[in-house]
Amino acid sequence: MKVKGVRHIGLETNNLEEMVRFYRDFLGLELFWDKIESPEHTGYKEAVHTVKLRAPDGTIVELLQDCPHLSHFSLTVSGINTNPMIWIHDPDGNAIELVSDD
Repeated sequence: MKVKGVRHIGLETNNLEEMVRFYRDFLGLELFWDKIESPEHTGYKEAVHTVKLRAPDGTIVELLQDCPHLSHFSLTVSGINTNPMIWIHDPDGNAIELVSDD
């Protein structure tokens, strides 16, 4: 497996509207995604309200409404042929989403 780059940073929030105002209005990120995502799409146990914002360099901040323990960062990788997306944890227990571009 080879890491190609950071895909996004996922942050949990209990106040999605306030977080959107901060990242969009104060920091100037572009809101480009605001959806309820199904478990089939996300791999989470239940549907998740997800908002994604993009910085000018392409970096994405993903806000996850009321999802305890879903803070994570995502890496784009090559060389994982088992699934287009897998979850792992580092030695301290931080969640890492690996997304294949193969």
